[in-house]
Order: sequence, then structure tokens, then C-alpha cells
Amino acid sequence: MRTLLALLLLSFCLAASAEWVKVGDARLATLEKYIDPDNVKQTGPMAIMRQLWEISNFTEPEKDGALSSKILAEYDCQNRQYRTLEQHRFTEVWARGRQLKPADLNQTASAWSAITPSSINAAVIDIVCPGGDDS
Repeated sequence: MRTLLALLLLSFCLAASAEWVKVGDARLATLEKYIDPDNVKQTGPMAIMRQLWEISNFTEPEKDGALSSKILAEYDCQNRQYRTLEQHRFTEVWARGRQLKPADLNQTASAWSAITPSSINAAVIDIVCPGGDDS
């Protein structure tokens, strides 16, 4: 019983420690994107950010029935570009429910894409990169 209580308390503390930050303006898109800035790992002199999980909650279901996705993205702060390393889609919000098979997703990283000003990814890079939008 004590072990079960300790595990429940630990899981509650871990869940409470994640501070998801909403980025972008949902009125301009069909999704709400959240990131966990505490989960960013910087590597190399180019300040490439890895292991940034984004949880996107779609305002209406996608064609495949997805209501959310969880993305592992890489952001190149120096050149202001990003690419998707992994994407997982789910039938419920906040990456819950059944995980959908990625029929149209390649298992390799996507090509680098430039970050356009005033986009959701511009808001993300301004949060996760040292110096924010002054970089």
C-alpha cells in the first residue's frame, strides 16, 4: 500500500512539474500548439535545439481522426529554421487515446524549413533559443 501511494505521489509530482507554454495565436490556425521549454536540449555551437515535444490540439478532427499530435522537432537558432524528427498522432487531445499509424509520415527527418515571421514556429524559436527574437 505504501509503495502504491508513493508511486501515485511521484506521478502526480512529475505531471505537475511539466510547465507547458501555449505558443502562437489559435485564431490564426486550426490548432493550439504547446511546448515544454524545460525539455529543450542544446547541442553544438549552432544552438540546435533537440527534444522539444510539442503537443498540438486541433480545433477539429483531422481527416484521419486525429485530435492531437506530439512532435519531436529540431530548431536551428542561428539560421532560424526547423525540421520535424518524429511525429505521433492521437485520437484524443493532449496526445492521449489511440495512437494513429502515420500513413503519410516518413520515418526520416524532414527537410529544413525556414521560419517565417509571425508564424507559430517563430514564436517557438523565440522561446527556446538563447536571446529570443534578438538572435
